[in-house]
Amino acid sequence: LLLSCSIESGQVLWGWVTHFFVLLGVYGLFVLFAFGLPVFIRLKVMQKKFDSLGLKDGLGKKPVVLEVVKLDRHRQKVILTTGGVGLDRFRAKESDLESALGKIVQSMELSKSLQTVEVNLSTRRIPTVVKYHDLVDGVKKPFSFIVGETMDGPVYCTIDELPHLLVAGITNSGKSVFLANLCISILESSDRVKLFLLDLKRGTEFKEFEKLENVETAKNEQEAVNKLRKVKQEMERRFDFLERNSLKQIDPLKHGFDQIVVVVDEASVLYGKESAGSATKKLVDEARAITDNIVKVSRVTRISVVLATQKISKDTIQTKVQENMGAKICFRTSTLQNSMTVLGSPEAYKLPAVKGRAYWRYGHDLLEVQTPYMDDVTKEEELESLAEKYQSFNEKNTIAESDEEKEAKERILALQAFEQSEEE
Repeated sequence: LLLSCSIESGQVLWGWVTHFFVLLGVYGLFVLFAFGLPVFIRLKVMQKKFDSLGLKDGLGKKPVVLEVVKLDRHRQKVILTTGGVGLDRFRAKESDLESALGKIVQSMELSKSLQTVEVNLSTRRIPTVVKYHDLVDGVKKPFSFIVGETMDGPVYCTIDELPHLLVAGITNSGKSVFLANLCISILESSDRVKLFLLDLKRGTEFKEFEKLENVETAKNEQEAVNKLRKVKQEMERRFDFLERNSLKQIDPLKHGFDQIVVVVDEASVLYGKESAGSATKKLVDEARAITDNIVKVSRVTRISVVLATQKISKDTIQTKVQENMGAKICFRTSTLQNSMTVLGSPEAYKLPAVKGRAYWRYGHDLLEVQTPYMDDVTKEEELESLAEKYQSFNEKNTIAESDEEKEAKERILALQAFEQSEEE
């Protein structure tokens, strides 16, 4: 009886084990068909497209597609063996590949091993020129500016969200034009804006802004440090205001304070390390200390800092200052390391030689953008309009303040007359 029960139990157990492995096999086949089959089909389709280009070496060996990676809804990367075919021959077939795939070839690059080629494809092409007036209507919120056009459309941001911005890239890549557009865009978005433009190119880039009543400029290290001292004093005054009124944050539209934006062009000149005997070392040290203090704590006082320079390193802009930059925009760089330092990615080094093309890093997003272009005539017209706007705004405020003062004086005189009549 015991033996019979043992045999029956073994048969039942074996039955369960058999069912388990059958189900496991069915599940494995399902996973293979659900995930492996689409990948296999995608590779075969892409292989057929590349085969149609007729690329092969002297022995008839063809490039083999190894992987197709989806980057986002518009872009994908194809990785394939060279098959003994040189990169120049791949590039010569770029137009044929675009026709075969119905997609845009953004780039073709050899891998470090020189054994594979990476082909970046896209369903959309970012325009090489975007005019400021084509995007300015999208500036809806106060203190906002245009970042640029992406594959998914235009991108905008408000400076108080960041609240600090780092701008980098080689000479003639579009940094100065971007800074001018940023300043004009923010000025047009609200009456409650105050700009401090510290131009270490001896004032050449921001000279036209000097006509605006709510803009202060600096042309050398001494003037720049003086302006930074002024901003720091204003920051302390605002902290006192918050403390007295038990508030957590300044609201420019509610509390009557301006959104302050400090823009430093050629920041490496102001913050670059100097030798011990340098005449400007004290100024550099003070500029570094004040800026570090501002970027750490100024968010609640509505003071923002924008730093622009060609090359970013700990010797030009302190690492702790870089870490407090809420967003970064990097135009084309001369080295891969520069791109890695700014973006944590090599993409800016790979950018095409298109003026105004950059990568925008905000949070986890890394977007390729074409920043807006504004010619000198349009820039002058915009600044003339802003000069009239702020003059009118300031005159209204002055008149309003004079009326209030007049009413206050009349109340005081009336009170004095009443007290005198009571005494009589």
